[in-house]
Amino acid sequence: MNASLPLHLTAIASLADRERELSDPQAIVVGTTHAFGTYWLAPRLAEFSKLNPDVDLRLAVNDELVDISKQRIDMTIRFGGGSWPSMSSRFLIGCEVTPVCHPSYWDGRRRPAGPGDLLGEMLLGIEGRSVQGGGWSDWFQAHGVETAKGKHQITVNNFSVLMQAALSGQGIALGGSPLVDDLFASGVLVPALELAPYRVRGSDYYVVEPAGQVRKQSCEKFCSWLYDRMRRDAAMTNNEHLLVEAQKSHR
Repeated sequence: MNASLPLHLTAIASLADRERELSDPQAIVVGTTHAFGTYWLAPRLAEFSKLNPDVDLRLAVNDELVDISKQRIDMTIRFGGGSWPSMSSRFLIGCEVTPVCHPSYWDGRRRPAGPGDLLGEMLLGIEGRSVQGGGWSDWFQAHGVETAKGKHQITVNNFSVLMQAALSGQGIALGGSPLVDDLFASGVLVPALELAPYRVRGSDYYVVEPAGQVRKQSCEKFCSWLYDRMRRDAAMTNNEHLLVEAQKSHR
C-alpha cells in the first residue's frame, strides 16, 4: 500500500502480478487520478458495491499517463482534452473552476468585490498534470486582470494537498466542479467571491479504454453506474450543463 494515498483508496503497485484476479470476468480494474478518486469516486463506491455485489472492483490511482494496456487496467478516468493515442474515450463530465476557501480564511475581513482584488490574497496554486482549468494565470486572464501573478502564492503539485491547504484556511485555491461539490455542500469550502465558475476547453473528464477492447460485463456495469450517478449528482447541484461536452470555450 502506498502510504501517500488516502486509506480509503486501494493502490495497486503491480497489476501484472494479478493474473488470477484479472481472469475473473467479474473483476475490474479502474484507473483514476488522485483528485477524482479522492473527492468524487471513493465517497460513492459503497453505492456501486451495494448495487453490484458480484463485481470485484479495484482502483489504480495515478496522475501520470500510464499505458493502461501494459498495466492491465480495464478502463481509466482521465482529465484532459479527450484524445490519447491508441485509446478510445467517452466524455463523462466537464470541469468548472472557481476560487474557493475555508470560511475562516477571511477572519472577519471584507471579502473581495472582484477578480482583481484576489491579487492581494494568499493564492494556492498547483502545477503539473493535476492543474484543472489552467491555473491562476489563465483564470486571471479570462477575467480581464492583466497582472497574472498574485502578491502571495504557495504552489503544490497535488490536488489533494491543495484542497487540504484550502480546508485549513491557508489561502484561496481554484476548485473545480464536480470535485468540490461535496465540500461546498458540507460548508467546509465556500466561493471566495460571487462570480460565475470558469470553464476551460480541454479540462474535462473522460472514460478511456484501449481502442478495440471488448468490454467485460463488469466494465459495463461500472460504466452504467458511473454515468447514471454523475447525471444524478449534476441534477442535484444544478450542473447539468457540465454533462455536455464543450465545443467552444475560453482558453
